[in-house]
Parts: sequence; C-alpha cells; structure tokens
Amino acid sequence: MYSKKKKKQIIFHGSMNDKRGYSSVAKFTDEVYKKYKINKSFIYNYRNKNLIKLIKIIEIFKLELKKNKIKSFTYKFKNLKSNKNFDYKKLDEVKTIFSNEKSERVLCNHFDKVICNEKKM
Repeated sequence: MYSKKKKKQIIFHGSMNDKRGYSSVAKFTDEVYKKYKINKSFIYNYRNKNLIKLIKIIEIFKLELKKNKIKSFTYKFKNLKSNKNFDYKKLDEVKTIFSNEKSERVLCNHFDKVICNEKKM
C-alpha cells in the first residue's frame, strides 16, 4: 500500500471539496436481511446523507498512518471546483434507504483495519 521508505505524492483528479457518504457493510447487510424476511422482490438505493469532504478523508487516513507509525504522503488536487452534478434531494423521490451513520467513524474504522492488516503482511 504505502512504502515506509519513500515519500509519495498522490495526485487526485477531483476537488478537495467534493463530498461523499460512507456506510458500514454490517449496517447494509442488516437492511438487506430485513427486506429479505418480507419475502418479496425489492430494489432500493442505499445512501448516507452524512457527507464528508475528500480533504477530510485524506486527513483521517494520514492520522491513521501516523498512529500506526507509517510514513505519510503528500497530495495534490487537479481540480479546484467542486463537482455539483449529484443531487441528494432527487433520491428522496425514489425508494432509498439512508444509513445515517457518521462517515468519519466508518472511515476511521475501515482505515485502521486496512493499515493493521497491511502491517501484518
């Protein structure tokens, strides 16, 4: 994943102000199982309205690297403008399940697991 010897620079094609929402797999599987018990076919979107900026995701990842004593990296974004094409208001019109989890917590847990597994290898 990330070398302990070299300092890398990563170039992101998006903007640091783009927003994303993340959910845990455990919550997703619980929701699918609830719908499965109804014994009816279903199609739903699964989303998280708790959005987090890409710059914050990188800060969380760098913090996890630091906690695990792994050398960090530098980064740069190519685009200055945020991508505003996606509208969450439209999702309310279709069948959507929202997870309502804190994206930061989901990412911290995920990055911690990934980094710990990487260190073991």
